[in-house]
Amino acid sequence: MRMKHLLPLMIACAFCSLSAGRAVPSDPANAEQKRLDAFRKADANHDGRISWDEFRVAVRAILARRDDFESRGFATLPLSIQDALLRDHFDKMDIRHVGFLTYDEWKEEK
Repeated sequence: MRMKHLLPLMIACAFCSLSAGRAVPSDPANAEQKRLDAFRKADANHDGRISWDEFRVAVRAILARRDDFESRGFATLPLSIQDALLRDHFDKMDIRHVGFLTYDEWKEEK
C-alpha cells in the first residue's frame, strides 16, 4: 500500500486515541464522560471549543506518546504534510465551517 493511502489512517488512529470511548460502548455514560474529558483536554484555553491550533497540538501530542507504525510513519513526514493532513481532518469535522470544533462536532466525529 502506498504511503499516501496510509496517511489518513494514521490521522484517524491518532484521533481515536485522543477521543477514546467513541466506539459503541458497553457503558454509554462512561463513554460520554471519556468523550467530554478528551474534548476538555484538547481545549487548552477552556473556551468551550477546539481551534485548529488546539486540534493540531492535541493530535501531535498523542502521536508523540505512541510507539506504533502509524505514529512513527507520521513523524517521518515533513511538517507541511503533517499539517495538511491534520487540517483536512479538522475541516471535515468542522461541519459548520466556522474554524473551530464544538463538543457536538467532536463527539460525532467518525
